Amino acid sequence: MHLGMTQEEADELGWRGTNQGRQLKSEEGWSIGTGLNSVGFNAIPSGWRTDTEDFHHLGDHAYYWTASEAGSSVGICRYIWHIMDNIYRHEMDKKYGFAVRCVKN
Repeated sequence: MHLGMTQEEADELGWRGTNQGRQLKSEEGWSIGTGLNSVGFNAIPSGWRTDTEDFHHLGDHAYYWTASEAGSSVGICRYIWHIMDNIYRHEMDKKYGFAVRCVKN
């Protein structure tokens, strides 16, 4: 919401926002395009780890767990994609490996 989303948009599943993903992306490392890193989050395209410990989408996606849960084995994550400027929010099984960032209030 600090980057311009309403509470309603922030709580929705799917693609939301306008350019908040681009504002969070690092300025380098993406296979296509770059970010602005306007707030110092510096999201790098680290992809994600499967339950079989394979990595996917390095250079294309940045996946992050949030503190929210959808159930005991399902968490809420957000991801940023190299060709999109907004952010995706969805539910995923906790067996997958996504990045975690600590953000100071």
